[in-house]
Amino acid sequence: MMLENLRSVSSRVHLRHLKSEDAAGPYHDWINDPEVTRFLVTRLDYQSVEAIEGYIQEMNTRRDEIMLAVCDNETDRHIGNVKLQHIDPVHQTAWLSIVIGPTGSWGKGIGTETIALMTGIGFDDLNLRRIDASCFAENIGVQRAFEKCGYQHEGRTREQYFAEGRPWDAVRLGILRGDPPLWREFLS
Repeated sequence: MMLENLRSVSSRVHLRHLKSEDAAGPYHDWINDPEVTRFLVTRLDYQSVEAIEGYIQEMNTRRDEIMLAVCDNETDRHIGNVKLQHIDPVHQTAWLSIVIGPTGSWGKGIGTETIALMTGIGFDDLNLRRIDASCFAENIGVQRAFEKCGYQHEGRTREQYFAEGRPWDAVRLGILRGDPPLWREFLS
């Protein structure tokens, strides 16, 4: 899904629609970095430039998903992706997922600002009522980022994932339109 008049700037990052040429840039490097993808479903598969191009084209034509590039404001470098998926206009819900690529970008609040921007798009532009997220229980960094934006822990699913030779629990988080809009504090 493509959004017209995309408003998406925070103090450190901005969001933009992904382009086919992004596939051969930094995206290809970090989506194939085992440290970056450790908590992603795609962690098991090598992502070729051609596969990434196809994925970008698919995401840009889907009506139930919006995937955007996360770019550094100072360098305009593509440093991650954020996605609203399973957008349900009847129930006014969606799921938010995020990946920040270069490990040097971790721990700087970039994930928090990215979640805040996409939450704003979900509530303000798509008129969603609820946004959900799920992550590996061991992924404390992303849980903190969601919490700072006002997402609440809503449950734990035991042994949801299998990776690195063992089962892992998942944590579910959610935010409602009527919850305190802590995410707005991170928007510029």
